[in-house]
Amino acid sequence: VNGSFETGGVAELQLVMSEKWQPVSALPSIPAMQGTLTLDNGTVRVDDFQLTPSALEELESFVVVEDVLEVTITHLDIRIGEFKPGGRLPDGIAVSMGGHVTVGGGDGFEASLDGSFDTKAGSATLAVRHGGGWTPMEGELGERFKTPAFFGSLAFNVNGTFLALLAEATYTEPIRLAPGIVEVEKHPNSSAAGATLKATLDKATRNASAHVYVRLEAGLQLGS
Repeated sequence: VNGSFETGGVAELQLVMSEKWQPVSALPSIPAMQGTLTLDNGTVRVDDFQLTPSALEELESFVVVEDVLEVTITHLDIRIGEFKPGGRLPDGIAVSMGGHVTVGGGDGFEASLDGSFDTKAGSATLAVRHGGGWTPMEGELGERFKTPAFFGSLAFNVNGTFLALLAEATYTEPIRLAPGIVEVEKHPNSSAAGATLKATLDKATRNASAHVYVRLEAGLQLGS
């Protein structure tokens, strides 16, 4: 603990947990975190509570479902608005976190995740990124059907927009609809790594009509 206190003023405490803490035996432990507590006229505020460097080093993947879903957290940030212990509820809670997810075991589908929510603003975000090249099949089918590199995001009540969805995919390998006859490949004038597909959906307000935009940039090869 490191802090300052002034009579009739604001007290500020910088806290660093030396080890993880399990306040409820039936629930997972809370990893070691560090942040700032501000006490002002009977209220408490929590700012920038993050995982300590040692917690990040020790943090292991946790299995949600055996051989199905595994998650690794790489960063976590928590902010709690002003509240009175035993009295007034917090004036909003904001959490942001990121990590990696593996679906289907060791050779499964892998992606990175980032998300956040803010109860005061009523907002939330989620972003998913995948490097591509994964297939659940083997042999010739596995070579023909691989996931593209893609990025997807969702924003709810962010920057004055009720809902915003974005999905982008890049096919770095030709899509062989009929090998040697019909193939979709990179557009000859594109700077992208392959054929690209982008789709967005926006709703300005809850009751507004959705605006959808889809763009495909690719080349088409007929014959060998």
